Amino acid sequence: MRENVIYRVWVCAMLLFAVACNVKAQVAEAMPSINIVGVVNNNKNLALGGLANVVSEDAFGLQIGGLYNHIGDAGCGLAIAGLANTTLGHYYGAQIGGVWNYATEAKGLMIGGLGNMTRGDFDGLQLAGLTNIAKQTRGWQISGLANIAEDTYG
Repeated sequence: MRENVIYRVWVCAMLLFAVACNVKAQVAEAMPSINIVGVVNNNKNLALGGLANVVSEDAFGLQIGGLYNHIGDAGCGLAIAGLANTTLGHYYGAQIGGVWNYATEAKGLMIGGLGNMTRGDFDGLQLAGLTNIAKQTRGWQISGLANIAEDTYG
């Protein structure tokens, strides 16, 4: 019975700490963001999300999401997620997703358990268990099943 009470107090304290860090991170852009589910405008340092990180504009540095990282405009650095990383703009650096990585355009490294996809240019190395997809690619695509590129340039 006592362990149950201690556990509940600990969980509540961690949730309050996560909320406090998230609010502070939104006020000062350079502060780290530690969240259960984090939603920030700009992230310029570190984002740790137990479930997910959602950055509506730019993200620079390290994003680690238990399940998911979403970056709205552009990203640079390292994004690691248990399931998927998505970037609606350009991503420069490394995306490591347990299942899937997606970026409009990317330069660097994409490692996806099932696949990686860029709707535009990709420069670097794509590694996937099943498939890699890029409109144009310069570099390497290595997968277990298929690599799809409309064109290669370089």
